[in-house]
Amino acid sequence: MGIMQMLMSTIASGDRTITIKMWAAAGGGWVTKGWGSPTPGAAGGAVSVTDSPYNKLGINSGDTLYIYVGGGTGNNSGGGNGGHPGSGGSGAGPGTGGGGMTSIYANGPYSSGTRMFIAGGSGGSSGMAAFGWYPVGYPSPTLNSQPSPPFSAPNGPGGGTQTFGGSGSVHPHYPSGSQGSQFSGGNSSPTPNGAGGGGGAGWYGGGGGHGDTGAANGSGGSGGSNYQNPSITATVTHHNDFKDIPNYLTAGPNTGWDFSSSPWPSFWTTFYPTIGPASSCPGFNSADPDYSFPRCGGSLDGPGNGSPGSVVVIDDNSNKTTFTYTGSVQTYSVP
Repeated sequence: MGIMQMLMSTIASGDRTITIKMWAAAGGGWVTKGWGSPTPGAAGGAVSVTDSPYNKLGINSGDTLYIYVGGGTGNNSGGGNGGHPGSGGSGAGPGTGGGGMTSIYANGPYSSGTRMFIAGGSGGSSGMAAFGWYPVGYPSPTLNSQPSPPFSAPNGPGGGTQTFGGSGSVHPHYPSGSQGSQFSGGNSSPTPNGAGGGGGAGWYGGGGGHGDTGAANGSGGSGGSNYQNPSITATVTHHNDFKDIPNYLTAGPNTGWDFSSSPWPSFWTTFYPTIGPASSCPGFNSADPDYSFPRCGGSLDGPGNGSPGSVVVIDDNSNKTTFTYTGSVQTYSVP
């Protein structure tokens, strides 16, 4: 390629824009063991950039994006990461697994490409509250930069952070859950009747829930953390139910909820009484026409099931390409 051709290619790439929307998978719903009502699972994390110039994303025309779409779960196995290493953590007994993460790399697979974004999966058996989020999965694992919750179990495990996995839920009388790790959610305690949930996968995975050998369910798993490459200068938006849907769970306005410091017991007291069946709650990002899998009431949602993730890429000529879960890496050629 001559100097003039290279210059023209650079100018063309600098003038072009792209929109990327990506959703991680949801963990399984809460399948009640001895009390309460079954609920849908928490929503996976989501990341978007809108009409971003290529240079703000560090890409050029002709580049290849490697896309790994996270898988949902219909039992106590964690959802896969779409061909990427790691997975959601596993639940125990009737406890459900965490959702898989969704990730995008530029100009190579995960082993050699440039990591652009990760959307963290949600925890399993978590009563809709343990979603993927940035910079940490929810519920927040710390108020003091520690890898464990600042409150006593059985109130829940910690979400993944930017530097370590969320801690497993610890209980003084029942087996504890496992800590999450990079790209993987922590497993619930292995007690067959424990009914604890697995943590969601993510940049760092959420912690697994503890078991409960009595009539009650164990703790749900926590959400994995989202990731954005620090060299990306585009405006990056991180989404979840409580930010995007006014009056979510009829307990709003929830847009002011402090995800960084509000402890799990406060969340549980505020929102649990309003949780209803899947058919009565709104869909995650349901107003977005590109969201492929309705959060609530869909064929892969409800007790025991978590919806898979998806990725939508829209170029500046309004050409739209949608990627859904296949279990393997998928590619997109930047126009």
